[in-house]
Amino acid sequence: MEPPRMDGILEDAGAFLENARERFIDSGIQVQTVRLATQGWGSFTQDLEDRERITLFSDIDRGARKAGIDYVSIGPALTGTEISLVPYILKATEATCCSAFTGDVNTGPVEHNVLVSAVAVLEAAKLSGDGSFNFRFASIANCPSGIPFFPAAYHGGAERTWSVGLECGDLVRTALRGSDRLKDIKDSMFEQYKDPMGTIDEIASGIEGARFAGIDPSTAPSLEVEGSVAYGISDFMGVPFGSPGTLAVCAEITKALHAMEGTVGYSGLMLPVMEDRGLAEGADNGAYNVRDLLSYSSVCGTGLDTVPVPGTVDPSALRSTIMDMTSLAIRLNKPLSARILPIPGAGPGDRSDLGSPHLINCRVLEI
Repeated sequence: MEPPRMDGILEDAGAFLENARERFIDSGIQVQTVRLATQGWGSFTQDLEDRERITLFSDIDRGARKAGIDYVSIGPALTGTEISLVPYILKATEATCCSAFTGDVNTGPVEHNVLVSAVAVLEAAKLSGDGSFNFRFASIANCPSGIPFFPAAYHGGAERTWSVGLECGDLVRTALRGSDRLKDIKDSMFEQYKDPMGTIDEIASGIEGARFAGIDPSTAPSLEVEGSVAYGISDFMGVPFGSPGTLAVCAEITKALHAMEGTVGYSGLMLPVMEDRGLAEGADNGAYNVRDLLSYSSVCGTGLDTVPVPGTVDPSALRSTIMDMTSLAIRLNKPLSARILPIPGAGPGDRSDLGSPHLINCRVLEI
């Protein structure tokens, strides 16, 4: 079967997103990237052979970048057969993200998918040579459609929608500076988020061409010191992130985000190890481990995110870690994901050596 042509769809999406980008920039709001999420890729490639699927995804990847779209998410692989294809999709593309479905409250943990996901993570690390392919891949559990953050994003339904994901570690840090006690955090967060979210909602609601679904105010940090959520939490506690009391502060931040109106997606505290300077420093100093991050996930928003682990990680330990994340998401009925980066050639205590401008190298964590 001839793979479907998507040039027109990508051009139309690119024009919409460029218009949205310009509207925000004209209003003084920085736009880091514009992104496109499709339905889960199995739904529109079910009649294609694997090689035809790879060709289609490569064409979509090139067409999206040509249309001015920075990243594409083709959604979750739903079966073990689909998940096993993920490393080769990542190798054939440059800006395409995808995920693997490992369970939700209706299915429970899908054990075979968890196993194949762990294998896919290890295979992707080998194919990239430095582990960087796994930056574009995550195992997801109980994640609904409409999350604007990648790689978990995918579209559901026929109606075209769009949303905004914030990078607001600086807002959180400022809110924590203005809080003396745990119970102050919610009001301080509301104060910091109120005007920016109001402005974004007003601009977005006036852009025609797709239904605006809302804002995900999750605490996506920047790579800068001021945008570090971990440093903000450390400042509030007076001790390093990972010390006793960290989980309590994480819970209060997420509680505040969940209470905000007009939100979509995770709407929770993100703790991406290699995307937050304070978290990367904490990894270097041994301030926390993977089990600590899992415990914080019980009150946070995303799960295990950009966690560097040894390239020689035991496959069964990796599988069990993804299963722990999945079980936690289902038990608490919340969206969680696991984006784990085995670093080839690195053992426990060694440092990662990725050349990505989106990541901060740090000590790898043992599972």
